Amino acid sequence: MPLIPSPGQKKVDNTAFSARVRGWVREELQDDSVSVVITEANCSEDSCSPLETIIAILEQNPRTLHIDKAMCDVIQSDVIEVLATEKS
Repeated sequence: MPLIPSPGQKKVDNTAFSARVRGWVREELQDDSVSVVITEANCSEDSCSPLETIIAILEQNPRTLHIDKAMCDVIQSDVIEVLATEKS
């Protein structure tokens, strides 16, 4: 889903990045049928980067995970780490 820009920001098309992150999530979950929604949001907290990636996994027990990076900067190890941290 594309980022809705703040005034003065360029609109970013995150379609390819979203598909890439969604694929990594499904790969780690070992389930291609699970519904996964990837979005990017502005983060206003001092402790995080200006943009964060939000992963919503819509299973029987839905969960939401956050990666403190813009979607275009997320790499597969970030997805593995956030899923592993959630399990512990």
